[in-house]
Order: sequence, then structure tokens, then C-alpha cells
Amino acid sequence: AFWRRGCARHALASKLSGESKRSCLGAARKDLVQAAKLEPSNRQIRTMIEDVSKALANMARAEGGFALGSGLYNDRKPSEPPE
Repeated sequence: AFWRRGCARHALASKLSGESKRSCLGAARKDLVQAAKLEPSNRQIRTMIEDVSKALANMARAEGGFALGSGLYNDRKPSEPPE
């Protein structure tokens, strides 16, 4: 049931925009994580979690935010080591 609801929410999110899309993707991710806990060996569930997580990260990057792997200091270049 978690798998189906997560997939349905992911499909619905593709038709939405803005905050409603983000909340729908977040809910889909929660459902899929629950499904993964119940069936840890199911690769389909893991793949869908990765897809939803990437969609959330892309939304955050497009809005200039930080989420799921985007770093706070990505715009900084490493400094030279002291001599």
C-alpha cells in the first residue's frame, strides 16, 4: 500500500508546481521509505526513492536552497594550504 501511494503521489507531483509539488514529493518519499522498511530487498522501491529524492534536490537547487546533497559552501574554492 505504501508503494502504490508513493508512486501515485510522485505521479501527481509531476502535474503540480511550487509548494504543493514539494509537499507531494515529500509525502511520496515518506511513503516509499516506509515501503522500503517493509521490503528492504525490493530494488524498485529503492529506485523510486532515488528518483523522488533527485526531484526534491532539483527543486531546491532551482530555488537557490540547500537540500539533499547541495552544500552550504559549494560556491567557495578551497584555500591554499599554509606554508
